[in-house]
Order: sequence, then structure tokens, then C-alpha cells
Amino acid sequence: MLETLFLLYGAPLVIKADNGSPFISDEMQQLLDRWQVTLLLSPPRTPRYNGSREAGIGWLAVRTDHFAAYRVGGDHSSWTTPDMHAALHQANHRVYPLGPNGPTHWQLFEARGTITQVQRDAFADTLRHVRNASKTETHEQPDGSVPRYTRSEVEQALVQSQLLVITRRRITPLLKSFFAAKNT
Repeated sequence: MLETLFLLYGAPLVIKADNGSPFISDEMQQLLDRWQVTLLLSPPRTPRYNGSREAGIGWLAVRTDHFAAYRVGGDHSSWTTPDMHAALHQANHRVYPLGPNGPTHWQLFEARGTITQVQRDAFADTLRHVRNASKTETHEQPDGSVPRYTRSEVEQALVQSQLLVITRRRITPLLKSFFAAKNT
């Protein structure tokens, strides 16, 4: 399925995954090597590291549950494929993450550029350079493979390759703004 998605939409530079057996399998590594995709695994025993992905799947489950309940008059226990497709359509085509006048998730996805081979090669070179500069110990794994890259190394390589822009802005604490508004 992953290879089909690569063929349809282009392969990403990096795939973020937990340490589940499908993601650390030889078959997965061969697929990612063939497509020149870097696998970024979560540190072991740190489920909070996957929080945004888990939240996204959680919202998809809630949406699917609502569509199933609506279809069968309140029974949440019998999801169908059409329920899931309806939930995906709602999430991708009816949600405007940049505000009501902005693009939908799907429009943002469609507007992205496909990663070129030049960008892919430059990223791989930068990632190796970042690994060497960070002086991270790269002892061979028991199976003879090279250790996987860390989150920090991947982030630095994406920024240096100008494929990731990190912006920081001040966020007013919720409680402070709530009490300030209440006292005025």
C-alpha cells in the first residue's frame, strides 16, 4: 500500500513511525531504500513522541464513529468503509486549517511540489554531513546495519536543505488572556 501511495503522490523524504514490527521489518527498509526515504523512528518507550499522529488518528476515529451513528440511527459499533470515506472527505475537504477563507487540507496537499531527485540527493548528503558534524556515535547494529538518524539530525538536515522552515511566535497563555478579558 505504501508503494502505491508513493507511485500516486511521490515518495516523501522522511517517514515518521513508531517501532512497530511493520516499520522495522527488512521489507520496509528495502522499500524505503529503493525510494530513498529516510525512516525516523520514535525513541523506544516514548508514546508521547507520537502525540500528533495519535491525535490525528483519534479525530478520524471520532469522525467515522459519528458517520456510522448517523447512518444507523445511533449505533456506534458498526463502522463501514463508506463511513470511513465520509470521515476522510470531511477532514480533507471541509476543514480549513488556515482559517475560513484559506485552503482545505487537500488543497494544501495538492499544492505541494513533488520532491525532485536533486532535492533528494542534496538532503541525503546534508543528512550525512549533519551526522558527521554531530559526532554521534554510529556503532553498527547487531544485524550489521547503520544506526538510524535521530530526530535532531533529520530536522537539522531539512532546515539546512531549505525544505523545512521553523517559525516561532509568541503564544499568549490561555488562562492569562481569559482572566484579563474577564476583568475588563
